[in-house]
Amino acid sequence: MTLTLFGSSNPHVTTPTQLGEESDWTLGGSVASALRSNGTIWYWFGGLRAGMGGCRAFSGNLALKQDGSVWVLNQVSLARSAEMATGASQTTPRRFDPYLWRAVGLTSTGTTAIRDDGTLWGWHNSDMGSPSSTREQVGSDTDWMALAAGNAHALLLKSNRTLWGLGGNWSGQLGIGTSQSGVTLPVPVGAEGDWHQVSAGGDRSFALKPSGELWGWGDNSGGKLGEPAAASVQRTPIRIGTALWTQVAPRSANNVGIQADGSLWTWGINMGGTGASTPSEWKTPVPVMTGHQWRHVAGGSGSWLAIRVDGTLWGWGSNDRGQLGTGRTNSGPVLTPVQIGTDNDWHFVACRMSQSLAIKKDGSLWGWGDNGGGQLGDGTTTTRTSPTRIGTDTDWLTISCGNLHTGALKKDGSLWLWGSKELLGLTYPTGPLQIGTDRNWGR
Repeated sequence: MTLTLFGSSNPHVTTPTQLGEESDWTLGGSVASALRSNGTIWYWFGGLRAGMGGCRAFSGNLALKQDGSVWVLNQVSLARSAEMATGASQTTPRRFDPYLWRAVGLTSTGTTAIRDDGTLWGWHNSDMGSPSSTREQVGSDTDWMALAAGNAHALLLKSNRTLWGLGGNWSGQLGIGTSQSGVTLPVPVGAEGDWHQVSAGGDRSFALKPSGELWGWGDNSGGKLGEPAAASVQRTPIRIGTALWTQVAPRSANNVGIQADGSLWTWGINMGGTGASTPSEWKTPVPVMTGHQWRHVAGGSGSWLAIRVDGTLWGWGSNDRGQLGTGRTNSGPVLTPVQIGTDNDWHFVACRMSQSLAIKKDGSLWGWGDNGGGQLGDGTTTTRTSPTRIGTDTDWLTISCGNLHTGALKKDGSLWLWGSKELLGLTYPTGPLQIGTDRNWGR
């Protein structure tokens, strides 16, 4: 018997179409499934073919194997496993699980996220208790509220506003007062319960209190903490100056922040922003493009993007991969902020390495810069030098960037991932699941 597919469920197949050249099929147990005489069951899902062998009968999504065991088949997981096995990149945003999430933070090579039930999960984070490529829960607490991810560590806030650290700690970036590294379960950072916002760089961390006080810890080489009284390796939180802040974005060897009056400031290694290549470092914050008010800022590997209160988007620093979105590349750093296009409806921006992603006020998603791993999500691996629309959805809420992968939350709480497939992690089972251990079914 040859196998023929047709039906309105697939808009691309409107007339009966033979699938392959095999002629040993028997009737399937669902719309797009069939059992071959060699004992293999096959499913077709989204244009992909996947299956399992050793079967002698099946009905619906239950299969009876030759050894008498019964298995439940998940067509989605079978097809998705086949999909993940092809190609190195997921080049468009893809929802990989049915759960709802409240926060996501990407490290250089992994992902940490908080579900809407307050539990903490991670994958591909060898220093953070979740080294597996599939998602696993970190600890058993159910009161996690917010997080920020650095290269190999994360800062977390609980619902009681206590601060916790997880992961790498070689430069004291966890703030726990020791040099212990590879912290695989969250540990408290002090005993205070009045933290409001956290941000994590590669080797240092910052946190805001509700008053706007800024505190920092970790590596202070090159003035990266912005506080002359800090030690070269500051292992516990220290107050950074006396100014009040609304946001700080640490990245690479430099930081940019927004003070309570809307002014923009930078400190650490000089990566541009002030229009001058000297001095080589700032040990305290210095102003960037004075006379304007700013609302949001993000940093990549030597590049910076910031949104003004008027909704316009600006960038400076490295632009060798088009990460500033100006329509061109530059061999050297752009020292003075330049406007990216003329749109004035930008809402949120995220960067990592040489890629940039942003959300507009209408909820649309845009990307530009390096795209070698498909991390922009535009369906290609082509570098983009100006903002490029990602899909047509208008319900994006927030974004986090890894080195070669990207994660984002939609307004409904769904988590979407794309980029290098080996970094994404899968929650769906990667194949059939056996029901019990009995092997005497059908006898």
